[in-house]
Parts: sequence; C-alpha cells; structure tokens
Amino acid sequence: MKLISKRLVLQTVMLILVCAATGRAEDTAGPSNPDLQAKLQYCKTCHGLSGQGYRGSFPMPRLAGQQPEYLENQLQAFIERRRTNPVMFNVAHVLSPSMLTALATHFKELNPKPLGGAPRELVAAGKKIYEEGVPGVVEDGARFLASKKIAFTGADTTAYEKVPSLDLPCHVILLMENGIQIMEMVNLEELSREAVYTFLFIALPLKIKGGVGSPIRPIAIA
Repeated sequence: MKLISKRLVLQTVMLILVCAATGRAEDTAGPSNPDLQAKLQYCKTCHGLSGQGYRGSFPMPRLAGQQPEYLENQLQAFIERRRTNPVMFNVAHVLSPSMLTALATHFKELNPKPLGGAPRELVAAGKKIYEEGVPGVVEDGARFLASKKIAFTGADTTAYEKVPSLDLPCHVILLMENGIQIMEMVNLEELSREAVYTFLFIALPLKIKGGVGSPIRPIAIA
C-alpha cells in the first residue's frame, strides 16, 4: 500500500511539473493571432482603429507609437490599482503577461496621422460638446434599469451614459454589478419615426473568442 501511494504521489508531482512547464512554454510563445485580434478589437472601440486616440468631452490617449515598456507599465498599474479606472481594470486584469507584451508591441508599430482636419463650421458644435458633454443615462437611471431586471439596454449615443464621466458609473452598475449588456450608437430613427415601441429584438455579434465586447447587427422585428 505504501508503494502504491508513493507512485501516485510521484505521478501527481510529475503531472504538475509537466503542466506548469507547458503553461510557461505557451506563455513564452505568446498569444495566438486570433486571441490578439480579439483583444485589439476591444482596444479600437475607445482608442481608435489605429490607436490614434480621441479628443473630445471624454478624451482617449494615443497608443500608436508608444514605447512598449510604457504601455506594459500602464496596464500593470491598472491591474495593481495604482491607476484607478474601473473599465481599464476589467480590460487589463484578465491579460496574461504575454498578451500585455503582444499588445504593447502591436501599438508601438502603428503610426497613423495625428487627429485633425474636421470642417471649421463644426468648431462651435464641438466646443459645445466639449464644455457641456454628451447627453446620456446618469447613475440614478442605471440603478432604476437594474432594478427592473432587464437583460439589455442601449442608446443612440457614443458612450451610452452622460459624458464627461471619468469613472463611467453606469457601465459599472449595469455591466459589472448586474451583468446587463450595453449597446451604443444604435440607429433608432426608423423605430422613432414609425412610433414602434414594442418589438422582437435580435443582436448578432461577431464571433470573437476571448473578447469582452463586439460590434453587433441589431435587428428589430415589429
């Protein structure tokens, strides 16, 4: 009986060592291209298609051309909560060390043109948006929706909730605390014009493995 126990212990130890070595080898090899692309799609939602950033009532920093060490350090700061942002913490804390390096390396190689070139006649409208923000749902509204036990909520604005809002409280209440999915930039003009308020809703997302968000094709069947 002692001999069998020792063999079982030895086999278990060997299995653990093999699994650990395999995990280290996979991490050293870096993430697969599909996994990397899935994460990049999420980055593009806020930071732009080429990491060029965004200027406005809720500015997003430019990632393109940044030194990999800087990007990795900032992501690690969000993970360790040395920088506080609930959205970025949720994005960063699930990233493996090899994914952090792959993302930082990817953005280092990008070099899009600086932002600019908008028509001058939009300056006044842009100034108003910058100073007054963009309309949207506020914290009390998010808590009300959560109390109704809904599954989805959406709006035709770019950020869903009222901006500027550095901590995105509505995203925290709906997504993090209650698992309620948020849709942004939904085209509601036809439904509004036809006064259609009740319909079958279908959301068709992309098949993104490992992602936490996706562009969707929303369909309303009245």
